[in-house]
Amino acid sequence: MWSSLPLLESILANWIPLSPSSRGLITLPQSSHPTHDPPYTLDPLNTGSPQEAYMLSAPHQLHCLSTIMHSYGKLWNGADETHMAEHIAHCFDYLRQGILCAGDVTVEGNASWRFPDRKVEPPWGAEHMCRDWEGVREWADEKGVWEFPDGLGIL
Repeated sequence: MWSSLPLLESILANWIPLSPSSRGLITLPQSSHPTHDPPYTLDPLNTGSPQEAYMLSAPHQLHCLSTIMHSYGKLWNGADETHMAEHIAHCFDYLRQGILCAGDVTVEGNASWRFPDRKVEPPWGAEHMCRDWEGVREWADEKGVWEFPDGLGIL
């Protein structure tokens, strides 16, 4: 995956459908959620018309993970990613907070007996209780402020 930047970018492009088309930037009536902080004022598509929006954490976490992977891949291939240092530091801390807040506590054991052809002992065989991610995406799309074209490569 790290051997070629085009390969890495094609892998990350497959992640885009995991995120709502709004990339998790949603609108909510502020009066109905008095405990929320005020919304951001953003113009991510550079339209010249900023709008108020909230960000959902899970798509933000996916964005951070893909940003770290992309930057690491570029570093691996000799690029200077110094300009990304602050964003990457934010992403590592944001992912740490997300894991501590909503970490999956599924008990994982040696599932190698389920995968006899594999040489490693992955914990992939444990059953996890997951959110209905498709439901989350649909809800976020209903509340979405912008629709990002998939060709932008933004997750």
